[in-house]
Amino acid sequence: METRRAIVLGGAAAGFVIVVLALLLALTVARGPQLGSPVAGGLSTAPYTIVAEGNGEASAPPDVGYVTIGVQTPAPTAAEATDANAQAMAGVIAAIKAQGVADKDVQTQGFSVTPVYATQRPGDSSPPTITGYRVSNTVRVTVENVGNVGKVLDAGLRARANSAVGVSFALKDSTSLQQQALKDAVSQAKAKAEAIAAGAGLKLTGTYSITESGATPPRPFVTAQPAASAAATPIETGQLTVTGHVQVAFQYAH
Repeated sequence: METRRAIVLGGAAAGFVIVVLALLLALTVARGPQLGSPVAGGLSTAPYTIVAEGNGEASAPPDVGYVTIGVQTPAPTAAEATDANAQAMAGVIAAIKAQGVADKDVQTQGFSVTPVYATQRPGDSSPPTITGYRVSNTVRVTVENVGNVGKVLDAGLRARANSAVGVSFALKDSTSLQQQALKDAVSQAKAKAEAIAAGAGLKLTGTYSITESGATPPRPFVTAQPAASAAATPIETGQLTVTGHVQVAFQYAH
């Protein structure tokens, strides 16, 4: 009987061990390979990766210019102010188009009729008195040849434009600059990762993942408001710059 009991107990113990091993195997299969955990910025890394960030820039001269120019006219009545403004603005637009600007490149940006009130003394609680009206009309001129921006501006000013005067420059298509900025950003990130790997006695073996933070489009270059003068207004186009930023996880081997 003792021998039989030992055999029975031994069989139960063996069965328990088998069940435990089976459960452990099932858990291992269910979990699968662990590739790591997220890092800052939402980029997931695998084992044996180096994460580096890179920035890139690309610049080019602008290929289109914009002139914003307008006329303000005050008068005792709204009708008089509007008529005076229409005549003055027609002269400004005609002068601008005489510089070779097409009709499609002149666009009204704003038109307003505003009452002008008399100045009240401190403590005066009476209703404000309207003494006249001011009409404002502003156009935005697209100058396809950036070298003519100064001529267009001077033509408008000499035709008695007196408000909202400004100049800006841009790129018609900045796609190639954005792509170049991102390429340079990836190159910088790789150079950083290679330096880290070399310092640790490691070797990069490939790229695991890349996160792009976006390429910043060029900001229009804006000049200060010039004053009308007999001399030609000097306009400098300068350069427009696009920036790009990436975060890259590089795999490495010992």
